[in-house]
Amino acid sequence: MTALAFLSRAFLAPAIAAALLLAPAARASASDLVVVDARGIDLKPGAKIPSDMVVKLGPGARLTLVTSNGETIRLRGPFEDLPVRDVSNTQGVVDSLRKMMVTPTSGTLTPGVVRSGGDLTELPGPWLVDVSRPGTRCIREGEPIVLWRPTKAVAAEPLSVTPIDRGWEAKGNWPAGVDTVTMPASLPLTNGNTFKIEVGHTEHPLMFQVVPKGLENDKMRAAWMDEVGCASQAIALAKTLAP
Repeated sequence: MTALAFLSRAFLAPAIAAALLLAPAARASASDLVVVDARGIDLKPGAKIPSDMVVKLGPGARLTLVTSNGETIRLRGPFEDLPVRDVSNTQGVVDSLRKMMVTPTSGTLTPGVVRSGGDLTELPGPWLVDVSRPGTRCIREGEPIVLWRPTKAVAAEPLSVTPIDRGWEAKGNWPAGVDTVTMPASLPLTNGNTFKIEVGHTEHPLMFQVVPKGLENDKMRAAWMDEVGCASQAIALAKTLAP
């Protein structure tokens, strides 16, 4: 794989707010739940809460969690109860992801029971960032980011990456005969922000979501990825898991 040269950079800062109350409960076996999304509460995506804690949400507050089995739990305020009664009995989205049908002639996936839905691409690996169309892409914190496209060009093409505010720009070339390019580790592709990636004369906006390290297994990762909009990657990951 070929590395992209990084020319300049500027950092973007996210902001989060709010209020959540947790009270201990003497029920259910404890198992960490990981936050996917939190609105009107003082929790960040990737944070962990135990499943045997009573969650109290005020009116209008929202909390989305994933369990160790890859189940997605969506809570809406007003709410005061255990987030899930028995984690061991939950059924995740992995089976639904695994059943997604492949259309061999087009290379696209026919949506099944998947939250993200839409026009999906069949990926050869779950951690490849598809630059052939706009959308949300999931990346791993501290891991190399590999750009991918479904076709190999017969000649090298210019490649550029820039945030929507044009605060910095990275330039290089996508070599002929390869379908992947590895990004430099110094490139600030920050969580929740949108970047424009141009290959040749084609440009697409991509939003990056950093997969939290607190997700303990690939079932949780697949559920989290599907929930935030990385359906093609979630499907590719689910296919690597044993039934």
